[in-house]
Amino acid sequence: MTVFEEKAMALRHILGDLGAYSRALQPRFALRGYQLEAAGPIVDSIREGRGRQFALVFSRQSGKDELIAQLVAYLLTIYQRAGGGIVLGSPTLRPQSEISRRRAMARLDNPLSAALQGTTASAFSRDGQVVGVGRAEAYYLSAAPTTNARGATASLLLLANEAQDIVPERWDAVFLPDGGIDERDDGFRGDGVERPDAARAADAASAGVGAGRWA
Repeated sequence: MTVFEEKAMALRHILGDLGAYSRALQPRFALRGYQLEAAGPIVDSIREGRGRQFALVFSRQSGKDELIAQLVAYLLTIYQRAGGGIVLGSPTLRPQSEISRRRAMARLDNPLSAALQGTTASAFSRDGQVVGVGRAEAYYLSAAPTTNARGATASLLLLANEAQDIVPERWDAVFLPDGGIDERDDGFRGDGVERPDAARAADAASAGVGAGRWA
């Protein structure tokens, strides 16, 4: 096997598995088994176009936000050429959405990640609400009652962070595809969204996740 073939095999391994990606690019923050167990079905649903829904419930300070940041960074990296959109709604723009956006950008900001992003696609941040790699973008929006979060496209993933603090009626009106978040024919389906009130009963940090269909 040539050096080129070895590097190509290693690259396929890193990009083909969230755990391998995390260990290679984020050794200081490598995701643990329980985090990968939660994220695995989400990645599979996106890759296979299942449009499934998930509710992630983590105890406080147990790594939910780190998991979300690395999941977003991973999806942006592997979909940088095909393109796609991720929408993350939080109870507030500042500090919650802002902190989440900065964490995701930080996970994309390392030499190996830059190499994986290729020569034509590099990580970027725009308008204080968008993080992207190539043609793939993640929108960090507020789900507060007074903000306007319409117009983004969740073709890969729609996520309600701290879902127990989001008003369900607000989520339904603005973030579901038949509300304000745009829908592609081959993209995210409305029945793939976990309603925020489903997580309200849990006395813990939670996230409702819709893993969209991508063709």
